[in-house]
Amino acid sequence: MWSIVGALLLGIILGRSGLLPEKIFTWTEKITVIGLIILLFTMGLGIGGDPQVFNNLDSLGLQAFVLASGSILGSILIAWFLQKRYFGGEKK
Repeated sequence: MWSIVGALLLGIILGRSGLLPEKIFTWTEKITVIGLIILLFTMGLGIGGDPQVFNNLDSLGLQAFVLASGSILGSILIAWFLQKRYFGGEKK
């Protein structure tokens, strides 16, 4: 967990420091999207490859569905808010 937080903080520090060439920032959105696609694909492989997930789907119930849906919705809302608040809501 701390390695993830550390990587995020390092990225923020490098991004704000001015040490990186401007050209690298034109690629950040594409790299982020590709990384997310790879992450979601590998998570899907892990879930699909685990027979216990599908065997216990009926016992997971409404609570698991609500927690998963809340996490997804919360992530979307926070990302939208941050985009509007700190990045002007406009695509560059």
